[in-house]
Amino acid sequence: MIGIIDTASYIPSKINTNEDVCSHILGLTPEWIIEKTGIEKRYHAGEESASYMAGIVAKKLIKKIDVEDIGLIILASFSQDYMLPPMSAKIHSMIAGAKDCQVIDINVNCVGLVTGTTLAVNIMKSDRRIKYALVIGVEILSAYIDKRDKFTAPFFSDGASGVLLGKSKHGYIDAKFCTDSTTYEDVRLKREGYIEHNGKATWTQAITHIPYVLNQLVHHNKMALKDIDFFIFHQANKVLIEYIMDKHRIPREKTYINVDEIGNTGAASIGIALDAAMIRGMIKKDSLLILTVGGAGFNFGANLWKM
Repeated sequence: MIGIIDTASYIPSKINTNEDVCSHILGLTPEWIIEKTGIEKRYHAGEESASYMAGIVAKKLIKKIDVEDIGLIILASFSQDYMLPPMSAKIHSMIAGAKDCQVIDINVNCVGLVTGTTLAVNIMKSDRRIKYALVIGVEILSAYIDKRDKFTAPFFSDGASGVLLGKSKHGYIDAKFCTDSTTYEDVRLKREGYIEHNGKATWTQAITHIPYVLNQLVHHNKMALKDIDFFIFHQANKVLIEYIMDKHRIPREKTYINVDEIGNTGAASIGIALDAAMIRGMIKKDSLLILTVGGAGFNFGANLWKM
């Protein structure tokens, strides 16, 4: 099987507090931000570029293996350094990757790491010569925030995360994806401008389709949500995560939440939470894990692993 061999993450050091956010928006209070999102602070890049943060994650992930054995690098982002070339090639350069290594950039917004890991597993299954794959999500969303907009400034943050995939006794089991493009325009970033975010549309999409992909995934594998040992949700909104868990009777001790401490880091979000949960020993050996996320478009995904 193809399994998660290691996890890593990077969060910049510059703290952006709720007081900082409110200082730019007349009438906005820290209490309102916490009530609506649960977010208390976020981290913004200083001199770091997206590739710098992703490179640190990549170097952490390859410490215990021969870099020559990395046969695939998938980079998920919508705030990469350049429109082209692909930033996965920059990561390949930063780790001095082998010539026989495929690089891929994907942009499915916050669903990047779930999409990327699923794609990587399928490529590795079809090409047995690939021993390891790097899948990295990275965002510098602070560069695309209008500080005067209360519907974006409180949410978005910067960071990077990734996983190392390789052959394992246990690992990837299955995935489920879906798309509802009826509200395609409600979260967007034009080529020049700021992120535009319709919070009501995002909430409605999330509470409808995250449960859908979760239930479809477990039912297809002859399981129920109660059979899953641990869930990692996209860290977009603490209130939203807790609402979904409570409504679908998922015990809160079956997840790890850090959006209150770091904000929404887009494609990096779910990997940062996964890495933190792994470090804390919250995900046990032989446990069943689901990663689930929703993103603009709107697209949703979940994949199931035995750890």
